[in-house]
Amino acid sequence: MRILQISTRGVRCGIAHYTDVLARSLNEDGRATCDIHPLDQDKIQASQNLRELDAYFASLLPEAKKYDFVHIQHEYSFFGSGRHGVTAANFALGNFLRLLGRAGIRPAVTFHSDPHAVAQPRFKFTFRPHKLVYRLHRRHEDRAANRRLGEAFAAFPSAAVAHNAFSAESLHAEHFIPKDRIHRLNLAVQKRTVSCTPARRLEIRERVSRDLNLGAGDILVGLVGFISEYKGHLEALRALHLLPPHYKLLVIGGKHPRDASPFFDRMLQLVHELRLESRVHVTDTFEDEDLDAYFELTHVLAAPYADHFRSSSAALTLGLCSGRPLVASAIKPFLEINQESPCLELHAPHAFHELAYRIRRVAENPTLSARLVAAAAVYTQANSPRAIAARHLDLFASLKANSS
Repeated sequence: MRILQISTRGVRCGIAHYTDVLARSLNEDGRATCDIHPLDQDKIQASQNLRELDAYFASLLPEAKKYDFVHIQHEYSFFGSGRHGVTAANFALGNFLRLLGRAGIRPAVTFHSDPHAVAQPRFKFTFRPHKLVYRLHRRHEDRAANRRLGEAFAAFPSAAVAHNAFSAESLHAEHFIPKDRIHRLNLAVQKRTVSCTPARRLEIRERVSRDLNLGAGDILVGLVGFISEYKGHLEALRALHLLPPHYKLLVIGGKHPRDASPFFDRMLQLVHELRLESRVHVTDTFEDEDLDAYFELTHVLAAPYADHFRSSSAALTLGLCSGRPLVASAIKPFLEINQESPCLELHAPHAFHELAYRIRRVAENPTLSARLVAAAAVYTQANSPRAIAARHLDLFASLKANSS
């Protein structure tokens, strides 16, 4: 079985890292060979219209024909949503799937973002004719793109992969993908196999300790992942403001290199307004092997994601295998994880008073902390890269059987 993964690669991107891990695990399984074709994001963002987008993806077809399956690691921006909008991105994906299907290639698409997160807002009536015409046109184009995408999955043997039940429902409701084409596979949780040198570990410890003036009784709370509004950094700061002065915050990840939004500035502004400068340390972007050094410094991790986030989180999986207890918002994807193994101390989304309470409850209760870490180890083992790779191969085998 020959599989081609299409994804970002060699860039600071959670999906790129996930694809590398999955491809390695597929190759190690022994039932398949797997390669990765990196998407050229510069070309995609430089495209002037949908025709140029289609031409770029059509250029991938000769390589794709060498494989039995093409597995697309999907993010809307990978198909030009940042340049042309979500509607054009959906048209581009649907057109590419048709190309693959006509060539006899069985495609699978893993959706890393929930469709609800990028869906057009509900239609609002207006008495201004030009605005009404514009809104009606956008609504029509959006639905046409979604229907075309769903029809592309229905027309040929294919699979749409979601990481949780809610996203699976969204793929049918928003993109009209037939239910029998939708499959749920958890995001793999990878234990890190690399670690920084003792000298680098000491350097990180000394820098963070010096910046936060860490003492023996201080409790360090960690936030993992690139800084983003939906990850709840503002709620974490407000919760920190409520906690005793010996609680401090380590933001592990910094700002994404491609992020042009002003959110980081808003976050720094809140740090200043709440006078938390001496209690917050923000890392730069770092190498993967540095993570263990940062985790060793923390006592508890937090993932206070916003309630509109309904997909999987690579940053959360890093926390699950960190060896530290994890406090997270009770959003649907995280509730599903907790149903499988009760490894998260949950709080209501956007509820920073409760977040502060939960952080303190975990940090000051060794028994609860140990129980959460043990449950996270169970979840990590059940959803290891090797286990998730095996489920992917089972899916590809069924796809092949159904199309023969």
